Amino acid sequence: MISLVLSIFLAGAALPWPGPAQAQVLYEKRGSGGTVFSDTPLPGGRPARVPPDNAVPAPAPPALAPLPPAAPAKDADAPRPFAYSAFAIVYPENAGSASANTAAFAVRLRIEPPLRLDLGHTVALRLDGQPVPGRYTREDLVLPPEAFGDTVALNRRYRLEASILDRDGRVLISASPVDFYLRLPPPLRQPRR
Repeated sequence: MISLVLSIFLAGAALPWPGPAQAQVLYEKRGSGGTVFSDTPLPGGRPARVPPDNAVPAPAPPALAPLPPAAPAKDADAPRPFAYSAFAIVYPENAGSASANTAAFAVRLRIEPPLRLDLGHTVALRLDGQPVPGRYTREDLVLPPEAFGDTVALNRRYRLEASILDRDGRVLISASPVDFYLRLPPPLRQPRR
């Protein structure tokens, strides 16, 4: 067995070892449809005369200068995200009341600095924990009757909340909630004639 393995090894060692790649012979045959080239001899064909490659070796890439060390980051130079300094519900007042003829009533906010519409900021409201339809872009607005749902209860406590959102709907700042009562104004009395 060992002699068989040794014989196979020696036979393999006697085979020519592949050296550097040699040029391949190309054959050509001229016919009525044009010249046909092949890497195997064609009947009636002959070796083609191919000029040597005119390839130029690629130049070595230039040595890169080392990058300068990164300067330490300075907190003062880093851009800070925009922040509001004040945001509050001014009207209705907390523990106050709001007058409404048709359940629509005014809401007044204080936003400092002014609302950044260029950044896509909007105001979102919630009444008794439920979102009020729509987004607002002003400090003075009117809360629609739809905010109260199906029924409007007068002389009942409501809670109003307000937040400023970015264009992706993330809360940037929230105002302190306000508890108020909704009431109807007294009817106007017609003068007696």
